[in-house]
Amino acid sequence: MTAPAPTTYPLGLQPTYPHPTFLRSITTVHARHMEVVGQEGFWRELLPTWTFLPVHSPSGEYSTRMAAVVSRLNEGARQKALAGTTLLLEDVDRPSPNECLISLNPETNEVAIRIFGRFLTDIQSTSEWFLHRLLDAQEQFVITPHTRCFIALDVQGERTDLTTGRVVPLRHKLWQGFYREHVYNVNITAAVVLPTLWVVLFLTPDAPHSPLGKFYGVCERVLSAALMNVFLLIGQFYSYRKGRRVVEWEKP
Repeated sequence: MTAPAPTTYPLGLQPTYPHPTFLRSITTVHARHMEVVGQEGFWRELLPTWTFLPVHSPSGEYSTRMAAVVSRLNEGARQKALAGTTLLLEDVDRPSPNECLISLNPETNEVAIRIFGRFLTDIQSTSEWFLHRLLDAQEQFVITPHTRCFIALDVQGERTDLTTGRVVPLRHKLWQGFYREHVYNVNITAAVVLPTLWVVLFLTPDAPHSPLGKFYGVCERVLSAALMNVFLLIGQFYSYRKGRRVVEWEKP
């Protein structure tokens, strides 16, 4: 009886046994301009705090890290992930596995982001941060209320979806959304700052105790207090930018 021929695999894609147990998030969006999104420089500018890892070794095979990431995917997901250009990134602030695999398919204009991790909360927070960055470049992507982020658990090669979340796209520009939520504070502050600033800049009282001088002094004090509120609004804007909700997670 002849022994069966050994199974052959592409270079760098030899599977590891047993299949590892791991978490991953999967988000798929469409690119409006793949000629822009398909460039590595675009992602380096979008993700300046992440480390880009080599996909191939000098010999042309997949690098050790890339082979480890690809081995975590089942056959169907592997074919989709490797159909176009791939980028491999690492978030050094997270425990291993901490890779992110970005798959860019120029034929379908699909951009698939797979983020690997060990803990559920870690995966959720990292995925939200990543989606924040995508929404900052929303003009390059088609992100709708139907765009979803899936978090899956793989056990021995079998995928189980733990939860999913609906991505919340920006309906307006960032400053417009902030204005809609803080319309009264912004309007009242502007109504106080602009007139008092005009008085301080363009009026010169004859004497400090004249009626004009007293009015000028009152405007100075009011302007000083209003400027403090301007700085508070600036702080609230930055908090709004970083803390706005980008994913509505389903409850288990």
